[in-house]
Amino acid sequence: MHMMGCEADSATFAVSYVDLPDATQAAAVQAQWQTAMLGNMRATQDRQSPLNIQGVLGAASAVQLQAQGTQPDGRAVMAQGVWFVRGAQVFHAVMYATKVNPEAADAFFTGFRLQ
Repeated sequence: MHMMGCEADSATFAVSYVDLPDATQAAAVQAQWQTAMLGNMRATQDRQSPLNIQGVLGAASAVQLQAQGTQPDGRAVMAQGVWFVRGAQVFHAVMYATKVNPEAADAFFTGFRLQ
């Protein structure tokens, strides 16, 4: 797994991906990754929608998720995340914040360009 992240404007931003040995495992890994994230934040509410990522052709599995939950210390947290598959790679990008800034989230998620 490869991961990069930073904190800015009271939010945490992270991008990660994993290279799988077999592309047929990608959908299952993506689903398990989503379940793990929601479980880790003890999500009480989540909403999913399809997503179009530039450079990901035919990515029917690309989804965007918004969730509310709690951090390990019990403080409230909101998350906005995306998952998508390209070949044998599963990608995940997420923004965690007490309150998600829509402009920051839009800039973060629309800025993805895969080569």
